[in-house]
Amino acid sequence: MIRVLVSAVAFTLSASAIAQDARTVVDALDRTIVIPTQVERITILDPLAALEAALSMGIVPTQIGQRSFVAEYLGDPLLQWPWLEQALVELGADPLRMNADETDLEVVALGEPDLILGGDWWVESAEEQLTVLAPTVAVPIVDVRSTIELYGDVFGMQERAREVIENWDSRIESELRLLTPASATLALIRTDEAGTITIFNASGHGAYDYFQQAGYTTPPEILDLPVNIGGYASGVSLERIDLLASADVIVVLGFSVEETEQLLADPIFLTLPAVSEGRVVTIGQGPVAQATAVQSPLNFDILLEMAKEVAAAAAKAN
Repeated sequence: MIRVLVSAVAFTLSASAIAQDARTVVDALDRTIVIPTQVERITILDPLAALEAALSMGIVPTQIGQRSFVAEYLGDPLLQWPWLEQALVELGADPLRMNADETDLEVVALGEPDLILGGDWWVESAEEQLTVLAPTVAVPIVDVRSTIELYGDVFGMQERAREVIENWDSRIESELRLLTPASATLALIRTDEAGTITIFNASGHGAYDYFQQAGYTTPPEILDLPVNIGGYASGVSLERIDLLASADVIVVLGFSVEETEQLLADPIFLTLPAVSEGRVVTIGQGPVAQATAVQSPLNFDILLEMAKEVAAAAAKAN
C-alpha cells in the first residue's frame, strides 16, 4: 500500500485501487522498469527532485538520504530543509535517515525497500547493486515537474500528478508573475573567481529559469553572448561588466563568499546604474539558493519572498 496526503488529509490507497497489474515505466536513464503492484516501503536516495516530488504528491518514504552540506548549514545531521521537514510532519512520516553523499548499499538494505527512487546520478553510480535490492527508478536530479509526472506513472497516480502541477502553475500565474514590473529586465550572474563573472543567458539553470518564469527578460546584449558554461551561461571578465548596464535589476548568486564580497566592492561594478541605485539582490548559500536550484510546490513560498525583494529592486528603475 502507498500512503498519500491529498488536500491535507492523510489516507491509504490499496494497491488494487491504484492498479490491477504491475506497471512499466521508462525512467530518467531511459531504462524500462517494472513496478510491483504492492509498494509499502519506499527508499529515496537523495533529497533533491526525488524527495521534493514525492512529498509534493503526498507519497510517504520510509527511508531518505541526507546531504552533509545541508546538515552543516542547519547544524543538525538529521535535518532536511525546513519545507521538507514540514511536509514530513504533515504526512506523519518518520523515515530512516542515511548519508546521501555516497550511496551506502548496506544502509539502503536496512530500509528493506520495495521500491527505490533517486536522482539519475545516485542511481547510475550503484545501479547493479541497487536493483538487486528492489526495483529502482531514476529521476532527473533537479527537475521536480518531470519527476512528479514520472511518479504519476510509477504509482498509478496520474490524476494526482496533474492536480499538483496545475495548482503549482496556478500559483506561478496568480502570485509570482504579478509581482514583476512590466517589461522588467534582469541580469543573473554568479561569482566564481576573482576578476570574472558567470552571466546566465540560456535555460537549463534553476535560477535563470525561475526569473524567466516570473516574467523578466534578459537584455539582448547578454543573450548574444556565447553559451560556454554548462549549456546555460557565459564566462566573462570584469572588463565586460558594461554588459549589465541596461539591466533593471541584477541578481548575484553569491555562493563563493569571498569572491562575491570582492565583486560587490569592485570600483568597476560600482559604476553600473543598477548598483549605484540599489537595484542589486544577492542570494547566498542556504534555503533560497536550494529552492531556486530545485523548485517545487513545497518551496514556492520561500522563493516568493525572494521574488518580492527582486521585484521591489526592479521597480526602482521606473
